[in-house]
Amino acid sequence: MILHIYTIIFCIISIEIIKYFNLFNKFKINQKNIKKILKIFKSKKISEHWKEIVIKKYSLLLFLNSLKILAIFSLIIIIFSIINYFDSKFAYYLLSTPGIIETTIFVIVYFFIRKFINAKL
Repeated sequence: MILHIYTIIFCIISIEIIKYFNLFNKFKINQKNIKKILKIFKSKKISEHWKEIVIKKYSLLLFLNSLKILAIFSLIIIIFSIINYFDSKFAYYLLSTPGIIETTIFVIVYFFIRKFINAKL
């Protein structure tokens, strides 16, 4: 029973972290920056000097955004580790087939509840 409560807490915290830090938006920004870098590489109209300057700029943006993504994943892993510290069976349960199914169902239900509550406000 306590494993189910830990799973619910972990799912809610993880979802809220992902929502708060706009994780999927950061992936989209990285994808756009990669496309821009590839477009610059392929362009024959841009001089090598300007390519070097612009690619440095986009590479820095890509690097910083990737660090933000890594920090978000690290935060979720730290929360996972803290819960696993209190109950060593948590990691085994969460990665087992029943745990994955329960997590999936709970996340879907939580999204509907969250959407319903936000629509009422």
